[in-house]
Amino acid sequence: MCGCALADTDSDNDGTPNCGDACPDDPLKQVAGLCGCGVLDVDTDGDDAFDCMDLCPEDAEPGGR
Repeated sequence: MCGCALADTDSDNDGTPNCGDACPDDPLKQVAGLCGCGVLDVDTDGDDAFDCMDLCPEDAEPGGR
């Protein structure tokens, strides 16, 4: 519930109304996380660096170096 005079609109249909959703247009997130809205916080290569911050997201050496 959003409260007085606020619509319970859920733009991304994720079950969280926009008033409580930091990523109202991203159905996979309700908070931005480290990578932001619209980008998954994933670590494809398992090197403890999210793909959005990893120079080589498919190289398992930390940072892709």
